[in-house]
Amino acid sequence: MNLQRKIGVWKDISIEMAAWDGAEAPVNLSCACMFEREIGNAGWAGGMRHLDAALGGALSALRRSGAFRGSYLETLLLDRLPPAIPAQVVLVIGLGDPDAWTPSVSAMAAATAVRMAMQHRFTSCAFAPSLLDAGFDGRAISGVAQTMMKAVLTVIGAQEKVTESGLASAHRLRRWIFDVGVSHFDQTTESFQQALSASARRA
Repeated sequence: MNLQRKIGVWKDISIEMAAWDGAEAPVNLSCACMFEREIGNAGWAGGMRHLDAALGGALSALRRSGAFRGSYLETLLLDRLPPAIPAQVVLVIGLGDPDAWTPSVSAMAAATAVRMAMQHRFTSCAFAPSLLDAGFDGRAISGVAQTMMKAVLTVIGAQEKVTESGLASAHRLRRWIFDVGVSHFDQTTESFQQALSASARRA
């Protein structure tokens, strides 16, 4: 059974952690991130490899052909999925060149994902940063949890203000889930919990 943990609530949206990846998330919108290449050109590991396999190698083929390169904030929306993927829709977000990566790159990707979920009125959304899948180690991505959490909460607040303006329908998002690997679950969950608590204090 997959590990799952609710770490809090923000503006009536449950913020959760789950030890699954983009190919496994049983949500309306499952989001994964893809660089233009992996560190050392070693190929995908973990969740991205699973997602590509579930799609019959389509992601790697699209990147090779140049149809979807994984450029910074480039998006690929897939809504005709094989039965092996439980999500209704998969969104792949480009992160660009891994050598140019900073925590703000992943924060912008997370913001793109939650904005898409709210604007398309999905009720549940899972987001896989995909950093370890691309060859980053834990030390290189220190602090990214705080940056991503702040970006997600900022977008949630901004979208609510748009609704209050009367120019858009109310969103339906009720669950936002950060995907994390089993081996890093407890440590990563603690980092996101601290980030959520810090943001709540500043609000």
